Amino acid sequence: MTKPGLNTYSMFDTIHQIFERNETLLTVTDNVNNSARSLVTKMVNALTAKLEIGSPMASMYLLGNPDHYTSHNFINFYWKSCVHEAHSVFSSPLEEIDNMSEKVLLNKNKEKFVALSKVHDYIYRPSVFGSMTLYDWI
Repeated sequence: MTKPGLNTYSMFDTIHQIFERNETLLTVTDNVNNSARSLVTKMVNALTAKLEIGSPMASMYLLGNPDHYTSHNFINFYWKSCVHEAHSVFSSPLEEIDNMSEKVLLNKNKEKFVALSKVHDYIYRPSVFGSMTLYDWI
């Protein structure tokens, strides 16, 4: 098991730190090959250490435990689509709004296509839920 790859800036920062710590190897003139080999080895070791996963995380994966704990279940909601819909009521048809249209999921149910939209689900909710806020609806 390994972590995802390092970012480019992390790699360059690690290499820069190796150069700073080993300036004496950069100025050696008698045995350049061994100095270069030593620097490259130190870079590879430092980069490898940053890619390794810790034993607590490895054991959690092996035991089938999640890699995070939370007391809540979060639901994704794309706020821009709701704001876009609210703004479209107050703007003229000629006015362009961010060129953003809501993505709608099409579902086939009993030989009919049904458009599924979280924004329209809230807008056209049953009157029983009329007093429910968007936050509570989600």
